[in-house]
Amino acid sequence: ALGDGYYGGSIKDAPVASVDTWSGLYIGAAVGYGVATTEVDKSIQFKEDKVWGPKYSILNLDGLSSEGAIGTLTLGYDHQVTPGLLIGIFGDYTFGDLENEYSALGGLAKVSSEIGDSWSIGARIGLVRDKTLWYVMAGYTEADLDWDLSLNGQKVAGGGESLDGYFVGLGVEHQLFNNVSLKLDYRFSDYDALNFSHEDECLKSNLEIDTEVHAVRLGVNWKVDLFGSRHAAADYTPLK
Repeated sequence: ALGDGYYGGSIKDAPVASVDTWSGLYIGAAVGYGVATTEVDKSIQFKEDKVWGPKYSILNLDGLSSEGAIGTLTLGYDHQVTPGLLIGIFGDYTFGDLENEYSALGGLAKVSSEIGDSWSIGARIGLVRDKTLWYVMAGYTEADLDWDLSLNGQKVAGGGESLDGYFVGLGVEHQLFNNVSLKLDYRFSDYDALNFSHEDECLKSNLEIDTEVHAVRLGVNWKVDLFGSRHAAADYTPLK
């Protein structure tokens, strides 16, 4: 064998190359900007002959906007099903307050609202193109809301509530080096409407608050690699 020049070792001794995959546990951090829109509707009903009459809207404030900077921490796990398809689950917590104060009817009515910290749990599915992942996501979300409504300088309602809802979104993520990737995403969150009612013998009043949030985030994910998301693959085609 040496005489024929085979002294460099067999092909089974060839080095292996480290290949990146998207599978694995990751930790993420992101910063961004959020805009919340809130609709407030105040209505009343009068009792006539022991029967409640039609509902009259006495105050409707639509498109109230509150905005602010946000920061998000994420923990998730992805599994690359095929070379071009990925599925994953994640949970995140978002810090930041989206504040707003709005006056209507010449200052007669005033609404102030603040959407505070929120948390979400969801899933994503994406298309892998080499080092870039394009994905869509959806899941459940919950946020804190503090609000006040005053009429003619007198507070008529207010408090702190927990909002439940869902979110959908899309994004792109690109592997920079080793187990670090950069991501940019957009998320829309729609929360269930809050309803507050008060009733006496002749008058029934109802207050409804409906909230939506739009957010854009830019962040970094670090793959913890507890389950071997980087693996060795042969850089040659095995002999038959």
